[in-house]
Amino acid sequence: MRRFTFPDRLRLLNRGDYDRVFRNCSSRSSDALFTVLACTTSNDYPRLGLVVSRKAAGNAVNRHGIKRRVRESFRLGQHTLPPADFIVIARPGVRNRGSAEINRSLAAHWGRITKQCAR
Repeated sequence: MRRFTFPDRLRLLNRGDYDRVFRNCSSRSSDALFTVLACTTSNDYPRLGLVVSRKAAGNAVNRHGIKRRVRESFRLGQHTLPPADFIVIARPGVRNRGSAEINRSLAAHWGRITKQCAR
């Protein structure tokens, strides 16, 4: 039975992890709402890092809401993603979008990144 949890091992937790993905990005997907970077790793599971700035999302309530939506999308799709480190960067257009549009955007990114990593 698959578990759809989001434990600490599935998160990018320190600056070194983020720096490695930014330097060695092997796959990239971008649209008006998000930019997703991926870097293959030796782990056998995907990990997620988030960058949601005040400029992109506004106040803390909005930033945390966007982060929750991204984490939930990742949590539900983690078993279909390749073993890589992902960083999701929110873009300024995300502030005024609804949950359904954000979820569609993220689903498209996960699909594109999965195809790019399979090459």
